[in-house]
Amino acid sequence: MLISAVPRLDPNGSIVGALRRDADLSIRPKDAHQATPAPTHRSCNHCRTVHALDTEDCPGCDDGVRPRLAGTGCLVVVLAMLGIWVNGLIALFR
Repeated sequence: MLISAVPRLDPNGSIVGALRRDADLSIRPKDAHQATPAPTHRSCNHCRTVHALDTEDCPGCDDGVRPRLAGTGCLVVVLAMLGIWVNGLIALFR
């Protein structure tokens, strides 16, 4: 994760905390897959279609399948972190 490599991007841990609580299992860091609150859905790592946690194959594309519980959508995590960080910066300058 970007924040792991550059901790000053999240000095108070609020971004990592938000990602750990995200309702989308695909957004959570791998060590937070079983954390509370429990995730309610996941997104396909290929087309981003939202699924129930027990959905095996993606109805939105031919490539998406249920991710391993140990895996993460790394690009999605980085983009989500950047989005939260940018929104925080915008709020600081208002």
